[in-house]
Amino acid sequence: MPSKNSEPKIFGFTVFCDDIRTEADGKISYIGSYPSDMIIHGEFPAILPKFGFGIKLLIRTDVASKIKSNVPIKILMPGEDITSSSISFEFPSEELMSQANKSSPVSAKESGNDSHPYFQVNANLIVNSLSFKQAGRVCVRAVFGNEVVKLGSLGVQKAPTGVPESGDAVQT
Repeated sequence: MPSKNSEPKIFGFTVFCDDIRTEADGKISYIGSYPSDMIIHGEFPAILPKFGFGIKLLIRTDVASKIKSNVPIKILMPGEDITSSSISFEFPSEELMSQANKSSPVSAKESGNDSHPYFQVNANLIVNSLSFKQAGRVCVRAVFGNEVVKLGSLGVQKAPTGVPESGDAVQT
């Protein structure tokens, strides 16, 4: 059984997509999700009219009461690092504490952890006119104290020459 100190205090993931919609019944739909890479047709810099980040954070309930400051989320575009991210926001510590107290935690079994449940907080972010200056990786990171937590990444690459864009007729 892993020791208490080896279990992650915080972890999560990101859904990268073209749009995010919240339905009337509370369901969230991720439209045009990217599995691991996004292909850019054309030259860099490229601008997408709309791009979505469905960010999920799971925080161990036993550390929730120790959260004294906001948890910054940094979205690093290709070529950026944690100190120069052009997109960032924060989960307010008060909101995290409130969520920890009112949400039903993900059970230890569901989280794959044998001893500590986690609670989940979500941020669905839509960015209009998102600019990709170069190929590389879009990375999402949380800064939790002195720890930088990886929340996902998406490869961005230029389409090889001669590859038709989606919807174009393919000649056989």
